[in-house]
Amino acid sequence: LNQCAEKIIIFKVAIRDANFGVTNNGADAALIDCLINDCATGLLMYGNHHLKHRSSAQMTILDSHIMNCKDTALQLHDHPSEYDLNATLTGCTIEHCKVALAADGAKTKITSDKTNSVKDCIDVHVIENGGQIISGEDDGVIYYLPSDTG
Repeated sequence: LNQCAEKIIIFKVAIRDANFGVTNNGADAALIDCLINDCATGLLMYGNHHLKHRSSAQMTILDSHIMNCKDTALQLHDHPSEYDLNATLTGCTIEHCKVALAADGAKTKITSDKTNSVKDCIDVHVIENGGQIISGEDDGVIYYLPSDTG
């Protein structure tokens, strides 16, 4: 599912066997009660340089299940950093993926609260180029690469 709108809601959708389950190119989006299974990357969010009037985007993922991703369950990518990309997960399960959460770019941030579960993933957090992942399971710990702190 490749969406190219400024706002979108995806409700009770099952996506299987795709390169990218959902590709969000800079829109405000909500995924509610969805299943993403057997994709290379489950959810990919990146800044859309054609939408010059937008400088940020928020993606909310609620009560969804992302599983069996060959690469990454949720990836935010904006490098070089031009957009504030934020994703929030609540009540989600991520399992059997190579990487659960990946943030690439100084203005990318993933927030995952204690209602989420990650099972049987090789890496839980991958951060590049100053991205942030805030994990409620770790009492709000912000993950970042030491070299990005200056």
